[in-house]
Amino acid sequence: MFWFRRGKRVLTIGSVHLDTIALSRFDELKVGETEVGSIIHSVGGSAYNVAANRATHRSRSDAIHSVAIYSILPQHSVLTEIITYKVNAAGASSRFLRLYKDFNGKRVRGGGYVGLLDEDKRLIRRAVVDAAMHDASIFNHKEEASMLGRAIAWADILVLDADLAVATINRITEHARDHGQPLFLSVGSALAGTRSWLLSAPANEADCLGG
Repeated sequence: MFWFRRGKRVLTIGSVHLDTIALSRFDELKVGETEVGSIIHSVGGSAYNVAANRATHRSRSDAIHSVAIYSILPQHSVLTEIITYKVNAAGASSRFLRLYKDFNGKRVRGGGYVGLLDEDKRLIRRAVVDAAMHDASIFNHKEEASMLGRAIAWADILVLDADLAVATINRITEHARDHGQPLFLSVGSALAGTRSWLLSAPANEADCLGG
C-alpha cells in the first residue's frame, strides 16, 4: 500500500522577531520632543510573515500540505516562547526553530523591526530593522549546517529572507539549483535585495521581482 502526500511542503528561512509600529500624525517636531500616538506590537519578520500567511490560507486549496519555519532564536527568552506559540497558532510548524545562547562565538539576539508611520496616510516615515540572523554563518557551524540541510531536504519549496548572511544565501541557492527546488526570495528593501542577493554571486538572478 502506497501513501501519497497531497500538496507541497514549504520551508521559510530567515528572521522571526518582534515588530513595533508607532502611529502618529505628521507634524514637524524639534529634535528630542515626544510625539503622542499609538504603538502596536506583533510577531513579524519575513520568514514568519510568509509562513503564517501560507499556513493560514492552506485549507483553501490542496496546493500546500504543510509549512515550517527555520530560524535561530535566543535561548531562555520570553519573546522566543511567544514566537513559538504564535508560529504554532498560525498553523505552521516550529520543528525547525533553533534556540541558542551563543552561535559561532556571538550572542544570539532577538532582533526586531521598528516603524514610524503617519497615522492618517499609513505611510512609513522611518523604519529600523535589526536582522539578527544576518550575522549567522550557518554553514560554518557543523551541527547547524546538518540541521538546516535536513530542513531543506524536508521541503519541496524554499522561501528565503534577503537579510540572511550572503554566504548562507549562496549555499542554499546552490542546493536549490542542484536539486530543482523552487526558490522564492522575500526582499524587504532595495538595500537588502542588492546587498544580500543581486550582488552576492554572479549566478543569483531574479526571474521576477514585484513590490
